[in-house]
Amino acid sequence: MTHIFHPSIIRAYDIRGIYGQTLFDRDAFFVGKSFAAFLISQKKKKISVACDGRVSSPALKAQLIAGLLESGLEVIDVGLGPTPMLYFSVYNLDCDAGIMVTGSHNPKDHNGFKMMLKERPFFGDDILGLAKIAAEGKFVEGAGSLEEQSVEADYIERLLSDCIIAESESALLDELDEFAPKKKLKIAWDNGNGAAGAIMKKLSQRIAADHILLFEEIDGTFPNHHPDPTVPKNLQDLIKVVLDEGCDLGIAFDGDGDRIGVVDGQGEIIWGDQLMIFYAREILAEKKRRNNHR
Repeated sequence: MTHIFHPSIIRAYDIRGIYGQTLFDRDAFFVGKSFAAFLISQKKKKISVACDGRVSSPALKAQLIAGLLESGLEVIDVGLGPTPMLYFSVYNLDCDAGIMVTGSHNPKDHNGFKMMLKERPFFGDDILGLAKIAAEGKFVEGAGSLEEQSVEADYIERLLSDCIIAESESALLDELDEFAPKKKLKIAWDNGNGAAGAIMKKLSQRIAADHILLFEEIDGTFPNHHPDPTVPKNLQDLIKVVLDEGCDLGIAFDGDGDRIGVVDGQGEIIWGDQLMIFYAREILAEKKRRNNHR
């Protein structure tokens, strides 16, 4: 038994194609078989799996899991959610690896797979290696196991642990006072109907601010706008709400919640390199504080 993937879907950082054209349910099965063969060769057996809200994701995930199980892996299905939740689950559930079924920030008819190992990223030659395993049929057989387990609550708590205006973490305000807001913030959130919707809603309920939520319903057809917040035209709904409602900032997510777009209180986009400066300042300040307490 061998399998040849469409050459266009084997990419540097993921496996991704157009569902029904270059990517099919059968591909998902052999992604599972190939990744399982790799893991078992590394003496690894436990893996978590999740998917985004695209229409094709449940079928792809089912076939992916079938391939993993037929190869003897211990599979934990953590359900539907953002890609960072899947990454979190690998550590939270003490897994060896994880696979996310997602089309990320691409159009609704795209889908694919993001893979990771607990100790390092999985990309480049690793992904080419999966295609080689499939083409040569170097699979393994075994009787795997499947468990469904939600990590949503633990994931939300982990996110809140680093939030200085989280209602449950107000003690952080004293430690990082220079970054604490001087007033109660008003924040607009645009999920863009992506996979982060349920997390976004619950997270906002725990943050001490006033919140306006846009398109929080998970809908894989993306009826309101394209799910890529790094493109200015996809931020227009968020910008309008920020300006009309007098918000202090707006945050938008992509289709699988692993990238954001941010606008300030004047509706101006804060680009990724600018955000990096803000993050770096806080990280350096916290590092200095910790060194002073040694």
